[in-house]
Amino acid sequence: MNQPYDSPPPPPPPPLGRLRIGTAGWATAHWAGPFYPPGASRANGEALLSHYQESFDTVEANGVHYGTPTADVVRAWRSRCGTGFEFCWKAHKGITHQGRLDREEALSTLSAMLERASLLGVHLGVLLVQCPRTLQADVTMLEAFAAAIDAAGDAAPRRVALEFRHASWHDDEAVLAFLRARDWALVLHPNSVGRATTGNQAAGRDGSSAKYALEPLRDLVTASFVYVRLQCVARTLPHPLYRWP
Repeated sequence: MNQPYDSPPPPPPPPLGRLRIGTAGWATAHWAGPFYPPGASRANGEALLSHYQESFDTVEANGVHYGTPTADVVRAWRSRCGTGFEFCWKAHKGITHQGRLDREEALSTLSAMLERASLLGVHLGVLLVQCPRTLQADVTMLEAFAAAIDAAGDAAPRRVALEFRHASWHDDEAVLAFLRARDWALVLHPNSVGRATTGNQAAGRDGSSAKYALEPLRDLVTASFVYVRLQCVARTLPHPLYRWP
């Protein structure tokens, strides 16, 4: 008697990588009550960091974009980090906005910043490099920036993610090939091109604010990891969920 033919089960899907979720900064004043205990003070940032890690396993350190913390402060952050917790360090504006990545003063600032960030040790995750809206694609600029990172030796970050807000970067094949060769991520952010974005609002250079519909994230991956930035207006819930195209 013939037995019914059973087709073999389909192969399992490939395993997904680790998903980390965090916020832009952690010492936010209006989080006292809704997230932190009532009366919590942003002045006690180290204590807040311990509480923060009960919910998140990474944080994007935004304050370092405007000023480099002292070595003692960075060591205090490190002492509060639990196993596996990572900081994403946002590159100083002197590198990205004032130094345009490859100017002499930018590279000098980069070297000093990497030394300071390296004090986090294994808790230093991604170096986030957010470029100004006026900065246009230039692969030689990236090459000079990369050479400076390589020159940092042990202080060089393990992963780098770049947020380009001028459209020319996203379609420049030389740039994309360079990112892939370096295993550097192109930051995915809905409608960040040409805008200073907060949720569904864009701040104009004249101080005006315009609303716009957020677009799906682009399926443009250049590295073995993906960095997604989703922001919302303060004190509001995030915009509806984003999906791949």
